[in-house]
Amino acid sequence: GKGAFGEAWRGIALDGHGTAVVMKRLYLQLSSAVHLQGQREVYFGELLRSCEASGSTPNLARYIAHFEDSCSSEHGTVGSFWVVYHDEGVSLYQSMFSVLDGPNPIMVPSPIYCSLRRSPGAVSTLLRGVLNGLRTLHSLNITHRD
Repeated sequence: GKGAFGEAWRGIALDGHGTAVVMKRLYLQLSSAVHLQGQREVYFGELLRSCEASGSTPNLARYIAHFEDSCSSEHGTVGSFWVVYHDEGVSLYQSMFSVLDGPNPIMVPSPIYCSLRRSPGAVSTLLRGVLNGLRTLHSLNITHRD
């Protein structure tokens, strides 16, 4: 996916195990605040990784590593800050929306979203996972920005 400050990519780590990863790329040329945002994600990712051994981080994306790179072009140097996470599967966003292909692709409610509307129990299960992840963050004195 792509946003105002960067983009996310799915890939396979070259770690000898073929680990599925999600790589979040932040565009450093936008502002120094973007670099700070990346450093903040690394700080909290490492904090949560230290809690993983005890199994106390359910429903949260697991941080692996980070790195920076840059390349030069006729428009100047473009830098990127990359944060790498384990690929935890289908995202909440992907669960809620589907893309209708065609000359003008559009986002529509997904079949999962439609089934959630008919099943209050499924909504409870989904929200329980989100709230469990939030509870874990709050227990570590971390406030989620969203």
